[in-house]
Amino acid sequence: MDVNTPLDVACGVLAKRKIKKVPVTRDGVLVGALSRRNILHAIITGEQPGN
Repeated sequence: MDVNTPLDVACGVLAKRKIKKVPVTRDGVLVGALSRRNILHAIITGEQPGN
């Protein structure tokens, strides 16, 4: 998943593939991971995932 992938697209990938976490890349370099937990935390707190 690229850092510029919209969150709704990322959520769709997690749901469709039934996975809990995806790697996040910038220019092909691993910069982190996005998980269901990150997304739920963002919804509850109103923060962007990764901040």
